[in-house]
Amino acid sequence: MIKTIEELEQESDALEQMIRETDASIAYHQAEALKESGNRIVLRQELDAVESALISALGEPS
Repeated sequence: MIKTIEELEQESDALEQMIRETDASIAYHQAEALKESGNRIVLRQELDAVESALISALGEPS
């Protein structure tokens, strides 16, 4: 089957759109992973601060 230039251009445009959508999806998931990682770091810092406050108030565990 021989395709016309117009058909090839349409296929090319469709493939470019798919690539853009895939790139956007990858970027979204990377951003979500970074956000989740950042949330874990913040929670760890908050837990460390609570632990320090408890040790200050109650003394070192024996």
